[in-house]
Amino acid sequence: MRKSILTYDPQVNMGYLYLISKRVPHGHCRELDEDSELILDFDKNNKLIGVEFFPNNSHKIRELIRGNKQFDKKYKNENMYYVLQLSKGDAKVTLQLEEQDIHFIFGNEQLDDLLAIEIYATEDYDELFLTGDKTVR
Repeated sequence: MRKSILTYDPQVNMGYLYLISKRVPHGHCRELDEDSELILDFDKNNKLIGVEFFPNNSHKIRELIRGNKQFDKKYKNENMYYVLQLSKGDAKVTLQLEEQDIHFIFGNEQLDDLLAIEIYATEDYDELFLTGDKTVR
C-alpha cells in the first residue's frame, strides 16, 4: 500500500500523482491533450489511477511534497469534491475527462501551467488516501 500520493524524480525532473493506494495492473495511458504535458494512466476498467507530470509542472509536485500536501475536500452546491491545488492563478482552460468527472485546470492556453485537479467522482476514490485524513473511515 502506498504511503504518499505524490512522488518526484529529480534525475529526470518528473513527478507522479497516485490516485489510488494499491498497485493495480495498467490498462493504458494517454496524453490529457496533445498540447498538455500530462500523461494519464488508467486501469483495465478505464479508471484514472495516476498522472505523470513533465518538467513544466513537475517542480510543482516537488514543492507539494515538501509541504506534505494532499487533496482537500471542498463543497460546491452541497456536493463534495476533492481538489489538489498546485498553484494559484486565474483559470484559463479547464479540461474534463470524458469518461470520469475529473477536471484539470490550467492557467494558460498552452496547457503547461496546471493550477489544480478536481475530482467530482468522489465515490470512485478513497478519501483517506487522497486527503490523508486519518479520521475518515
